[in-house]
Amino acid sequence: MAYEAKAGTGTLFHVGEKKNDNQPDLKGNAVIEIDGKRYQLDIAAWTKESERAGEYLSLSIKLKDERYATRRDGALPDADVDRAFGSARPGTKDIHH
Repeated sequence: MAYEAKAGTGTLFHVGEKKNDNQPDLKGNAVIEIDGKRYQLDIAAWTKESERAGEYLSLSIKLKDERYATRRDGALPDADVDRAFGSARPGTKDIHH
């Protein structure tokens, strides 16, 4: 049986040698569940430092391509993705705000 991540969990891994400063220091993924539907997220993290906060992580979290979002019953995702995340998909207008 293949490993299936639990909803509300994720992993980050060190990228290794960065080719430029814009690349993240860590990359990984996570799984969330909203209204019985599971969504996979891509996560990137950069190590930063400030005088006030000290060392911290700056994150980028993005919904993976819709083909990875499925309901527990295996049904394909629908327009609820927009409603759940309150914003339009890339290339579309946000009609919710």
